[in-house]
Amino acid sequence: MPEEQWLDEGRHPIWIQTIPEAPQDAGFASAFDHFDRRIRAAAEGPDRLGLVVDIRRYGMGTSVQRRRAAETNQLAERLLEGRILGQAVVVESAVQRGALTAVAWLARPSWPVRTFVERDEAIQWLLELRGAV
Repeated sequence: MPEEQWLDEGRHPIWIQTIPEAPQDAGFASAFDHFDRRIRAAAEGPDRLGLVVDIRRYGMGTSVQRRRAAETNQLAERLLEGRILGQAVVVESAVQRGALTAVAWLARPSWPVRTFVERDEAIQWLLELRGAV
């Protein structure tokens, strides 16, 4: 999957980021560079965003990737302060929940973060936060 396809903005203002299975560090960095550019562009607009991060196929990733994800969360925190409704992370395992905890510990987002097993449940939660349901 090309890195720019990791982010789906088709359900705006809900962004869905799908991390594929076993990406290389360089591809991961490229995808997160793209995500950073989209965050910078979103900072110019008025929308409040909901973020879905689907890591079911991804696993835990490398420490380099977890640090890079934390950097992106810090950028979003800085540029989109008060404009992120919440972050829903779609996971399958306790190991993935552990990796998520490590990223959250490094970045400490100010928005609510919840884990889900199903993507539809994650989207529904964000829509409820937005008041659209």
